[in-house]
Amino acid sequence: MFWVAGDADSPAATVTLAPFWISRFPITIQQFAPFVAVGYSESAACWWTPQGDHWRKTQQRDEPWGWIDQSTRLANTPVVGVTWYEATAWAAWLTAQLAEVLPAGYVIRLPTEAEWEAATTAPDGTAQRYPWGDTAPTSDHALYDESGVEQAMPVGCCVAGRTACGALDMAGNVWEWIGSRLEHYPHLSAQPAADMDIGKAHVPLRGGAYWNDARSMATGVRSRDYPDRSASFHDLGFRVVLGPRETLDNG
Repeated sequence: MFWVAGDADSPAATVTLAPFWISRFPITIQQFAPFVAVGYSESAACWWTPQGDHWRKTQQRDEPWGWIDQSTRLANTPVVGVTWYEATAWAAWLTAQLAEVLPAGYVIRLPTEAEWEAATTAPDGTAQRYPWGDTAPTSDHALYDESGVEQAMPVGCCVAGRTACGALDMAGNVWEWIGSRLEHYPHLSAQPAADMDIGKAHVPLRGGAYWNDARSMATGVRSRDYPDRSASFHDLGFRVVLGPRETLDNG
């Protein structure tokens, strides 16, 4: 069981979480690149959600927004400019590549809000103000406005911001797409969404970005966006979990 903190509009709730592993860093340009080569063709439709595949076709998308510019950056910089649909397709593609070695019943997918929050807790599972504890942020903990950077930076720069489970960059650098529905927080925040509707801003974002202030580094801060939004999104990336193939929520 895991206690989800809730917010001003939704009181706290207790949810059931199966064991999961979260990626140590946001997914990088280098990690996303192999998918760009194969993931936007007609034969790749199996990796996209129905709404995502419709978006891909109508937008005639064949790479993430700003991919040409990103390819000139350091390979271990978080990939940005990806929609929720592209992030989930990448995770499905990687699941397919690793199918023979993944634990039975487990897939690679975006973290739910409950899983994301659980990854920021203290060793005893209690909530903390920031992913690293209750100490106020400095540039040693996270990349935020006080760090003075003007774009996403290579992952793992701020080792003081390490969570108890070993994850880095869970505050600052880039906002992260979440795999559960915004409106289902907190009571159904452990339930992955099967798909998201085009044009509806019901996808949660977590973690803050390099241009946000210190208040946005707190673990309880939530934002939202449209699953098909990526244009000019130089601050929005994602990380993944290896988690159980839950019965997906169709809304």
